[in-house]
Amino acid sequence: KTIGGGNALSFDGTDDYVGIPHSDNLNFGANIPMSISFWMNRNTSGEMHHLGKRAGQNNCSFQIAGTGNNVGIGSSNNWDVLSITSPHALTNTWTHVVFTFDGDVMIGYIDGTAMDNASGRTLGPTSTASLMIGGLNYGAKSDGEFDEVAIWNEAITAAEVTSLYNSGVPLAAS
Repeated sequence: KTIGGGNALSFDGTDDYVGIPHSDNLNFGANIPMSISFWMNRNTSGEMHHLGKRAGQNNCSFQIAGTGNNVGIGSSNNWDVLSITSPHALTNTWTHVVFTFDGDVMIGYIDGTAMDNASGRTLGPTSTASLMIGGLNYGAKSDGEFDEVAIWNEAITAAEVTSLYNSGVPLAAS
């Protein structure tokens, strides 16, 4: 696996982020299926908002954030849709994180292994906010690196998650 390789997005925890303008293809919320996959290498263990669509404090389609060895996905409808705990420290090591959502069940993976799941879940309202990586319009910015960020408008399978982790190469969109 070659993760990072000099092409990762690097954030200083202060004011860096990547903004991707709104697109109907990125309009997730309520019970709309989606999957998000990325590699991260955190520099510190403090609270960080990694990526998502959040226009303000209580206007959030979804966000992925974390503190310590925890990473979670939430929205303004439910800030704790699913929180997972890594079996290893998330600082100073590349870690593969995936969340899949079929419109009811959210599953969280660390390094190709399903860590937890929850049914009866929903995300926040759809939004025309930009998709942001490394920081959101509200909350603590990320201090670390991100690589191979990928988003699907479907719940990818456990086999696809394993393939992503083992290869370090993104899957083609279906």
